[in-house]
Amino acid sequence: MQMLNFVKISTMLLLLQLISTNTQHNNPYTVVRINVKSIRLNNNLANIDGNSRPVYQYDNAGEIKEQIPYCEVFTQWPMDLLPPNPQGTGCTDNNFEPAEKYYHEYGLRVYSELKYIYPEIVEVDINNFIKEMRKRIENKADNLQMVRNLIEVEYMNISVETITPDVPSSKPTSTPVTNGKTVLTIFVKTVSFRAKDEKGDVHRGEFLAKSLSGRFYLTEEFCDIFMLFAQKYVPVNWGELRCNNVSSKILGTRSNDLILQKVSQLQFIYMNEENLDKAKLAATLYQNYREGYLNHERSLNDIDDVEFEVLVQHTI
Repeated sequence: MQMLNFVKISTMLLLLQLISTNTQHNNPYTVVRINVKSIRLNNNLANIDGNSRPVYQYDNAGEIKEQIPYCEVFTQWPMDLLPPNPQGTGCTDNNFEPAEKYYHEYGLRVYSELKYIYPEIVEVDINNFIKEMRKRIENKADNLQMVRNLIEVEYMNISVETITPDVPSSKPTSTPVTNGKTVLTIFVKTVSFRAKDEKGDVHRGEFLAKSLSGRFYLTEEFCDIFMLFAQKYVPVNWGELRCNNVSSKILGTRSNDLILQKVSQLQFIYMNEENLDKAKLAATLYQNYREGYLNHERSLNDIDDVEFEVLVQHTI
């Protein structure tokens, strides 16, 4: 699938100029990044690429104002939850990939990054931001731009970085202190049932995972099933989320199905050192699983049992 990047040239030049000015004067500045994974519905598989259907900005009356890059659908949406008056804003669309079905509809999955730059140190209430944005995503009807462009958000996260430019000095310096990252890994071990193909091997098919908007979408990645569930119980200030399928093993058969043991891995990357209690988190995940918070996902994907293991690592 074609890799596309959209950003207004004037906006990017403003961002670069702001960063350059702060660097020259050794002034700290703050960069707020918001990553959005979304899907745009389409009823025509032949038109499933980044250029096939333009994205428009609509006025309050629902009339088209202008064509815009895809990511600009989201740029104004969270502004009231961020510090006021950023000196620069920008957005990029990093990848477009087809989602062949979305509850009997075709779709295009898009990964976007929004960036807001402040010429000073600012603070963002990340917990409140995530809480409020989840409400807005669930009530998509409140966002005219998303409704008219047939866009639904699957997940969104935010990271805040304060940057102090380095200034060369002739004076001897001690070894700089480097803030480390924290990697929170959740291993999900499952037993599930899958149909056989004509050769008796595991039938390759798609799985149903739940998005932030509450709607289920089809995915080829088994680990996607557990992403939304895990996000509810980990600290929300992670900067990056990775989803990997580690292993799959056939344990036996049940009627015409194969019994599979799968191990999936979810990694939440935090930009600073975080004091995380892995035993408490594992207990929380297991308790909420036992209380039925994954029942719908288990039923749709024919999963019999789930186990969790949590690992916390600190890196430089």
